[in-house]
Amino acid sequence: MESLFWVFLVMIPLERFGCLSSTGRALPWLGISFVLYLSGVGTEWLSIDGAIYLFPYFLAGLLTARFGHALNDSKRIYGWAVLAALAVLVYANAEQLPTSPRTAPALAIGLITCVSLLLTRLHSPLLAAIGIYSYSIYLFHVFGTAASRIVLAGIGVESTALLLACGIAAGIALPILVDRVASRSDLGRRLLLGKGKGRPRPGVVPVSSGRSGRVPFRREPERPSGADSTSQGRGSSGLTG
Repeated sequence: MESLFWVFLVMIPLERFGCLSSTGRALPWLGISFVLYLSGVGTEWLSIDGAIYLFPYFLAGLLTARFGHALNDSKRIYGWAVLAALAVLVYANAEQLPTSPRTAPALAIGLITCVSLLLTRLHSPLLAAIGIYSYSIYLFHVFGTAASRIVLAGIGVESTALLLACGIAAGIALPILVDRVASRSDLGRRLLLGKGKGRPRPGVVPVSSGRSGRVPFRREPERPSGADSTSQGRGSSGLTG
């Protein structure tokens, strides 16, 4: 979590001064992040080393989302082709690949894999539903994974596969539960999730739902300009009539 804090702290001046407003301005900063990543500099103190590790991936993801207009459905075959070639290459050279994460092969494999997956345009409704809670999962997954491991180890479970499966499930389910409970109040959203007050999205208005007391949302229909006064006049005449 501290690593991400440092990343956000660096992003503030970069965004404020327009350093990432175009590909020409952003690429030098991406290059700097690569140099820092490969240099080996950093310290575990306050997770600065972790921030340097995350920064190239964070910037690459941001720039891909911001300027990756060419990532359309027509390029899906390229994504699959690159992934297949990369898998074969890694498999064939697995013994020669360095084990340290902050190396050029690790950085290249990580970035190429992520961009290629974006090119494939894969869509999973289940993963999309889980992805809504991605930041909460990032914050609280360790509590679920650690708790499941402690409980299973306490009852004598030693199967690595079972420990892994239960750890993944708990690491996803617990943060989602925390998010849903904390989001019920503005104080919970602020303290646990770092979010502001919950507000309907633009163009969405609340409507009554009857017995349940819950307030779903529906999209307000767009009206042509100049129609407001006419509709208001009709509404007024209907009420007075």
